[in-house]
Amino acid sequence: MRGNIRELVLWTLMILLIIFGCKRPPIKYDRTKEARGIWVTRWEWARADLTNNPEAMKQRIIEIFDRVKQARLNFVLFQIRGNGDAFYQSQHEPWSDLLTGELGKDPGWDPLEFAIQQAHDRGLELHTWINTFPAWRGTSPPPHTKPEQLYNSHPEWLIHGKNGKAMPLSSHYVNLSPGIPEARQYVHDVCLDIIRNYDIDGFHFDYIRYPENSPELGYSMDPTSLKLFNSPNGNPKNLSWADWQRENINKFVRKFYDTANSIKPWLKISAAVIGKYDYSIWNGYHVVYQDALQWIKEGKIDFIAPMIYWQTDHPTAPFGEITEKWLKHYIHERYIFPGISINKLGADNWAVDEVLKQVAISRDGGNGMVFFSYSGLEKAMAQLENNGFQYLANFPPLPWKKNSPPMDPRNLQFEIQPSGAVLLSWEKPDSLVDSTNVYRYNIFRSDKSPVDVLQAENLIHITSKPVYSYLDMGAHPEKTSYYVITALNRLNNESPPSNEVAVTFPRFVSR
Repeated sequence: MRGNIRELVLWTLMILLIIFGCKRPPIKYDRTKEARGIWVTRWEWARADLTNNPEAMKQRIIEIFDRVKQARLNFVLFQIRGNGDAFYQSQHEPWSDLLTGELGKDPGWDPLEFAIQQAHDRGLELHTWINTFPAWRGTSPPPHTKPEQLYNSHPEWLIHGKNGKAMPLSSHYVNLSPGIPEARQYVHDVCLDIIRNYDIDGFHFDYIRYPENSPELGYSMDPTSLKLFNSPNGNPKNLSWADWQRENINKFVRKFYDTANSIKPWLKISAAVIGKYDYSIWNGYHVVYQDALQWIKEGKIDFIAPMIYWQTDHPTAPFGEITEKWLKHYIHERYIFPGISINKLGADNWAVDEVLKQVAISRDGGNGMVFFSYSGLEKAMAQLENNGFQYLANFPPLPWKKNSPPMDPRNLQFEIQPSGAVLLSWEKPDSLVDSTNVYRYNIFRSDKSPVDVLQAENLIHITSKPVYSYLDMGAHPEKTSYYVITALNRLNNESPPSNEVAVTFPRFVSR
């Protein structure tokens, strides 16, 4: 009898281990490390009423980044390529007509260079955002330009349907075929041109897939894809048509990730992906041959942003349920930041507190989110600033990349100013290696000692560059304030805290 009870207990324990062992392991939520991103579309910063007005467009970018900073977000996905055009100095593609009203016309300034400087001045990360495979958009072909727009230069690279014809021009995108190696290489080269020439923090892909309704329309049955699919060299694993098309996208992602990391190891590579992975009528895996989880499993992406643009109480696609399905894949050590729609606020019964609900859900087992898009930020501003993001946060570190943090800052000192402000100062790193490793500093203040650097309310400032002093105007004159600082490198690996200093105001100091 005793033996039977012991055996029953053992079997029960094994079953419990199996059940709970298969669940997503809990992720410790550190509020000082949270990705808070926003998509800024080309139509939002290069508005139609600003065309051919560089100074007005620059002011628009400044206004956008000021608001993003005010909302305590920490990275911007800034769109610089829509459909085979460029909002930067490109070797491969013509200037966008949104800048001047004329495709290929030099606007006389570099919007990407300007945006990078403005973002970095505010301590924001700038991730370039491109539409990956769209080749053109419009009911008429593009005019001839120099360099030639790819719709004109390589019509043989376009996606073809089962009728044997290329995608027709329309008000939506006409796409390159990911099954054509030369087309993939072209986009790869466009991306590397950006990485090599601009001081960006991340690279973000959108439309990294086949077009909508691909299975029904037979996309892409272009001659090159059909030839490769039916040949031992082009399809050595004898994949099905659907799997072969998914593999075309996977090849592009793998090659770019490896090459980009060899050029700039700190670069964050990411993609916006369809909100549902492989279920329902509209999903990434079956409908547009996008296998985002494969990129995660192979470690060939740093984060994905599933576009989960449904309410929490949606009858068939509730935000929480879909988010949980994505976040269970955190076991593969890559980030998944849910995409939250703020453009729908005020429409379709979307209340502002819906955004806060989705932020809370994203934080339950995750550590970041991305908002679509900037035009909705004004509606959500007060809620985010006062309720969702009361405190600052850094982009989370990427432990699968270079993982060594900077040395702890040395010799933190203070000086009380006549105004009552506290001037903090610390030593510049003496080692050349550590000096180049430091990208910015966190400033912590608390009324308790030792200062807890994991408490978000203690993080009062993040420098925008490696400076060696900070003037704090917010210390309480009737309390002792304790300060420490930490150093961050470009991958947001954080150093141990500096020495702690205690600041007590003399009685005669008046503020």
